[in-house]
Amino acid sequence: MKKRFTAVLLIAGLILTLIPAALADSSSGRIRTYSHDLVTFIEYFEGFEEKAVLDQGQYYIGYGMLSETQDPEETITQEQAEQDLIDYLDREGGVVDQVNAFLEENDLPATQGQYDAMCSLVYNKGISRLRESGIREILKKGVENCDELYVVNTFAQICRTYYTKVALVGLIYRRVQEAEMFLFDEYDVPKNNQSTRYKWLLTDANGGQVDYDVYCYKAGQTYGSLPQPTRSGYKFAGWKVTAVENTASDSGRILTASDTADADYTIQAQWTASDGTDTGSAHSAVCPSRKFTDVSTDPNNWYHAAVDHAVESGYMDGVSGTSFAPNGSVTRAQLVQILYAMEGKPSSAEASFSDVTSDKWYAAAIGWASKYDIVSGYEDGTFKPDQAVTRQQMISILYKYADHKNYTLNDSGDLSWFPDADELSVYAVTPMKWAIGHGLISGTGKGIEPKGTTTRAQAAVILNAFDSNIANAA
Repeated sequence: MKKRFTAVLLIAGLILTLIPAALADSSSGRIRTYSHDLVTFIEYFEGFEEKAVLDQGQYYIGYGMLSETQDPEETITQEQAEQDLIDYLDREGGVVDQVNAFLEENDLPATQGQYDAMCSLVYNKGISRLRESGIREILKKGVENCDELYVVNTFAQICRTYYTKVALVGLIYRRVQEAEMFLFDEYDVPKNNQSTRYKWLLTDANGGQVDYDVYCYKAGQTYGSLPQPTRSGYKFAGWKVTAVENTASDSGRILTASDTADADYTIQAQWTASDGTDTGSAHSAVCPSRKFTDVSTDPNNWYHAAVDHAVESGYMDGVSGTSFAPNGSVTRAQLVQILYAMEGKPSSAEASFSDVTSDKWYAAAIGWASKYDIVSGYEDGTFKPDQAVTRQQMISILYKYADHKNYTLNDSGDLSWFPDADELSVYAVTPMKWAIGHGLISGTGKGIEPKGTTTRAQAAVILNAFDSNIANAA
């Protein structure tokens, strides 16, 4: 949850002295204010912005604080930002008041770590997420009487974005660290944010349903049991590892209950037809992409379902009658034609680029897209229709299309989890945050590769997510 930035500029020496003393004896287990360790913890996860950053029509500065009027050229020191964070925690109706009301109305005890963990959660996601969680019941029962992993998993489930309900890796790491604070009064964030106590599985039901987004396990121990998803008309065939966080990738293997929880994995459910037919041996008779000899025949392949959806929806087709060219590059003309098809191919203005003549198959699409400022040309008056589209260019064009459609531009993903985020061009930073926040892009084994060429398979996956997470949610 983003916070309103208040222009209170106090010297750094006052910061620690202004944090209120505990409102109750800590030995009573009824702490009602936060520690300075919490301030440091929030600062780490929110990240410091020295200058106000314009993002989706609003300015952000300091530690995750929001200002609707802040001059983007005005700077702030870390000391000032910390004081503003403290002021926000302490203000009337702020985080402290909200957490205290939650505890008092339920007559709940809280140690310092438990209190601070709840404050961090409320600062980040709002008081409603605390109230909706199982934390009230845990405190009523007594943490010492609850299963340790139950507590961790209670926190881990609060990891979705507001609008699209997409679970984010950055939020999982924060929730697990809050759980350790809650359980053990420990505030230190380990290297790469990875807990030494717990490892998690982020699930992708792949067309099915699963009870929870995230499942946490004790590090170094066997899983014992894995989530059991369901899908009408299919039998579950196991979990395939599709991403491994902060370690050498061993993606592609099937995870088993006897495996050791040694890393944080993203896993995808694999399915076979309920009659026992191996659905990976050949295209189904009703498979939309069955005519393409170069599309994987395995329906569990990472791009197969997205290509099926794109072909069935009519906004993508093959480069020939038998070839989809999943590893081929998407050109500027092709991307605009896809969006034009998604729009229903409306009447359009004539394209005004020297290299786009009216007899070209993409002329109407480019005329439409340029009319609504979804795309633009180059200084020399050309459009360069055959030029390959980079990943950051595709996301930026899709962002402009979403704006044209009045779809949500909210939700800002965390770029800090990607080692190559600093390679993003300035124009692509906000669109890429939006795409990550809405689950349109999750990165490759190397990062987000902003200047890498977008393949047709990647484009299909991104457009499928756009359709599901943004267009259908509008």
